[in-house]
Amino acid sequence: VELSKQFGAEDGHRFVNAVLDNAAKSLRG
Repeated sequence: VELSKQFGAEDGHRFVNAVLDNAAKSLRG
């Protein structure tokens, strides 16, 4: 969350969502 603030609200949310999505896909295999 701290990092996302540096990128800006909108871009931060997109960035975090992309990272979480990739992480979820990796965990699911």
